[in-house]
Amino acid sequence: MKRLFRYQRKITPLAFIQLFAGTLLVASNLCSAQVKIATVTSGATASQAASIDLDKKPTKPTATSTKKTVNITGYNQNIRQENFKGLSKTVVLTMQKQLESIYQSFPDWQRDYELKHEPLNDGIVGPITLSWLQRFAFSFKINSVGDYANEIVKNVDRIAQFGDRHRADLTILLSPEFEAWDSAEIDKLQTQDFQIRRQGSDKELIDLVNRFRGNRKTPPPASKPFVDESAYFNYSLNQNDLDLLGNKDQIVQILGPFKDKEFNSTEALRVAVKQAMGGREYFLNQIWPLIEKNAADFDGYLINDAALKKLKETSDFPAAVIDELRLQGTTYFKTKELFDAFLNEKFNDDTTTLSEGERQSIIEAAHVFDNVHLTEQSLSTIQNELKGNIQNTGAPAVVVRLLRQIKDVSYPEVSLFRSAAISKIEMGIGACKMNSSGSNPYVASLRIADEDFDLLEKELGALHAQTFNGKDTLEHLAELKKLRSQATQCDKATLQESHLWVEQIYQAYLALEIESIAKKRIPDEIATIHLKGGECGCALDEFSGVVYGFYPYWNNSKSTQTINFSVLNRVAYYGLSVDNVGDLQLGTTPLDVHDGLAEENQFLRIAHQYNSKVDWLIQKNDWNGDWKKYSRENKHAVFQALITNITQLLRTKLSDTASRLKPYTSLGISSRPTRGDGITLYFPNYPTDPDSALLFNDFYLTLRKELALDNIGVNILISQDVINDSGGNQQGAFNLTNMISLRKKTAQQDNSTDHTAVKEYLLILLDESSRNAKKQFRQDLDNVPGLNGIERVQFLRSIIPVLQFDNHNWQQLEDDIVYASDNFGGIGLWAPNFDNIAIPVTDLSQSCFHSQQIAVCLLKNYRPANLAERIPSGIERFTCVNRWGLQLTLTLFLFAAIVIVVLFIKYCEVQVFVKRYFLWILGCTLLPPISIFVLLLNYDPYLASLSKGNVPFIIAMGASAFIVIFGYLYLRSQRTVPQRQRAIPQRQGLGFPIITWIIENDERGFRWIIRNRGTGYAIIKRIEILLDGQAVADAKTALEAVLNSNKHLLWKSLPLIGKKMLPNEEVIGLAISDPASAIAFDKKLREHKLQVHITYCSANNDQWVSDGKEVSVVAAASY
Repeated sequence: MKRLFRYQRKITPLAFIQLFAGTLLVASNLCSAQVKIATVTSGATASQAASIDLDKKPTKPTATSTKKTVNITGYNQNIRQENFKGLSKTVVLTMQKQLESIYQSFPDWQRDYELKHEPLNDGIVGPITLSWLQRFAFSFKINSVGDYANEIVKNVDRIAQFGDRHRADLTILLSPEFEAWDSAEIDKLQTQDFQIRRQGSDKELIDLVNRFRGNRKTPPPASKPFVDESAYFNYSLNQNDLDLLGNKDQIVQILGPFKDKEFNSTEALRVAVKQAMGGREYFLNQIWPLIEKNAADFDGYLINDAALKKLKETSDFPAAVIDELRLQGTTYFKTKELFDAFLNEKFNDDTTTLSEGERQSIIEAAHVFDNVHLTEQSLSTIQNELKGNIQNTGAPAVVVRLLRQIKDVSYPEVSLFRSAAISKIEMGIGACKMNSSGSNPYVASLRIADEDFDLLEKELGALHAQTFNGKDTLEHLAELKKLRSQATQCDKATLQESHLWVEQIYQAYLALEIESIAKKRIPDEIATIHLKGGECGCALDEFSGVVYGFYPYWNNSKSTQTINFSVLNRVAYYGLSVDNVGDLQLGTTPLDVHDGLAEENQFLRIAHQYNSKVDWLIQKNDWNGDWKKYSRENKHAVFQALITNITQLLRTKLSDTASRLKPYTSLGISSRPTRGDGITLYFPNYPTDPDSALLFNDFYLTLRKELALDNIGVNILISQDVINDSGGNQQGAFNLTNMISLRKKTAQQDNSTDHTAVKEYLLILLDESSRNAKKQFRQDLDNVPGLNGIERVQFLRSIIPVLQFDNHNWQQLEDDIVYASDNFGGIGLWAPNFDNIAIPVTDLSQSCFHSQQIAVCLLKNYRPANLAERIPSGIERFTCVNRWGLQLTLTLFLFAAIVIVVLFIKYCEVQVFVKRYFLWILGCTLLPPISIFVLLLNYDPYLASLSKGNVPFIIAMGASAFIVIFGYLYLRSQRTVPQRQRAIPQRQGLGFPIITWIIENDERGFRWIIRNRGTGYAIIKRIEILLDGQAVADAKTALEAVLNSNKHLLWKSLPLIGKKMLPNEEVIGLAISDPASAIAFDKKLREHKLQVHITYCSANNDQWVSDGKEVSVVAAASY
């Protein structure tokens, strides 16, 4: 929180003493309670409140602190929700009503009270009600020990009744000025005051308020409006801004409710007005001097010991008068009229009279400051002085209507916003209409009617304006009116002059209000963004150049943002800034450059999954503060620290589980990802002196040399206004001449260090309208001397024009894309409408204008003509997005195959299983990985690049492997000789037997033939015959079962059990010699399912079983 600390440390010694003393005393009185103190400073918004834990030591301010603390709001955070569970709903609802009577004038109470679910009117102590009870407990010093819930109920009732009787005194008790005063009292007084605030009666509370009043003889000095120059801003107009621009007498309307509303200080009035203006700090700064000048101070008169002491010190003042005043006790009079009436009543008799001098002495002694407020006369004066001021009268209706065309479009610099606003107004005026593109219906639709132009002229005429070159710019409207009706094209000079006239009118009449309302501070606290890639697939590599998208880090929403990475092959995340010591910050939070597991890295993993590169956009714009005071050595040291932080950020590897496993699961195809693929430097407001340019060049070249080792590029983002040197300074770091010189030096650096050239880009934020801006920029490049030939081509290809698309001018977007394709190395989109980009593309037959989809515009116009209408298939999108999972699956299949091979070699049972289910195993272990590999070869971006040009060779190799495998399987299925399993051991010398059997039926009759086709003898141990799955005793039984006991059948058989068969020996186990009987038997046998298993052994007593075709080993125990 370095930047936040830098702001909050600017506290005056008096304010710090008050805050520190109050902190310690409150801590002791609240039994070490944790109290949250929100400090709202001049020029700060409520969201910028700091929190201080009173149990911790306050940070000591620096000697250079200048900022004044003006508002303290405390919360006793030891007041817990669970302690109110015993209260009934009726009691809580009554307490909420009483809190309303106490805080009803507070804007933040009104905001919470109006919430949709009514959290302050539901009879429940929820989070909102609890926060107000914590605030009440802090203000009235409630002890958070014991049964404090019932004590709070009683105290809320006490203070609510006090407020009904003494509203002005309650307002003071609740004011931050009172809290700061009481916190600075000595210990003894403060202890008494806290007890009064906790349990005091009405009189004791009023006496306490009067003591505070007596301390304020004069109005507290107003602090100067604080402008945080080191903050970061963007410029945009939302619907509320446009409504405010269109309001008439808007300032008077805003100030109306403040009539006669009392404030304890001018600063309190300023804070209230700022809240009424919706927190528009820069809008308020424009008109605050007028409000402050007319805000009237009102005095009160307090008779107390201090006033009597002062009278007593006055020479010759009557003691009797002092005695009479002392008898009245402490008495406060809110107005001079009341005080005069009191004096007249007490000292208007014959016994005691006052001279004019004595009366004046009493008035001076009793005089105190009471309040500041705006009277009816004040508001009338403000209204008269604002007559003709655009900030009060509002912008002309025509202008507001034209500015709606850039609603919700973000611009990073005021010059870009200004060019966009001027462009829309220029389109509306429509001068030199014949020069406008006739093919752009959107531009034609903006041209205002003649009566609207006359109304614009009238409304501008009612405003105060500056002059340019001694000439009232309003006179330009008459010239523009003539050009509106001109029937021929304007020449180039007239066209440029008309543009200049519109610009001068805008600057003179409109810029002040429009730009102050559009200026938005980037939040200090930036929540983590959550992205998803949608259904559009990976980033495409077939575009004509880089499509560079900028995602503002503060654009986080409650829901996950969908991004279409298929049309954004490089994304810059805009949110990192640099402090004055070279450290990186996300908002105001220091960025841990070493944390690879941080939640902030989620978007990196998503972008990489969708094959999109990720750059960090690193911004620094506060060059006029501490930086300006640094010596050159200190500036160089800051840049060196920044180089170290950037390199550490980009070299830090992601440490989530998936990222750690990625190199292993992909078999080394993918490396472990890091926290970024590049950076983009964005240094607006950088000093333009020659030494600063040299300093930046040295920083850039050193950083680039360091990152080139990691193949990481360094891009630079510049606005067109800066690179074109509109200020006339030709020596700045970011002018076109220095950028070209720097590009030449990088080329020399690549050659000298022998590094592979890294693609680096110069991103140019184009002015509006882009129709003219891009051509003007190209013309400026063509006019640069010394940039010729291949150097010009390379420089052009390193440039990416960046558009701020308004979501309306689709025809112009299409033209810009085509122009960038022909002239530059890419196209950029600054904070585009990501919801529009995320819409799935289903039809590329429509034009950019008709589809109104940014993705369609890019796919149709930023790819080669033969790919203009190609939409990636579902398989392609699935494979690319899930390629890491597919790589993991492929790796698992490979490991599974290795495991099967190892088990096959080692275990006979596995050999038998593989032999039996070989085709299934082969299919399951071969076909899926081949399919996955083919998919990855085609659609994995890395493998696709490797296979590019080698596809025919890969296909031929795959086809050959396919033919060999299935040829082998086919020949194997046709073999009649059974194949022994690899698990059968080879025996040296003795050989091994292979028993097979077949059935033959020919002219010699029916025969069951058993053969030994092995190299060793076999001894038949057992014959198992199964007929239709049923075991039969022997061949005779099987024969009778087939022929139903045919007694006329002649057959013969041999005893086989124990039979020793030599190698190549053949035995006929069963024979039917009669041909007719053989045919009849064979026919009958085919109606049955016959299985014969012959168990035999070898000379080494190894045992096998044969089914006639296959032989398998049998354990000895099985026999």
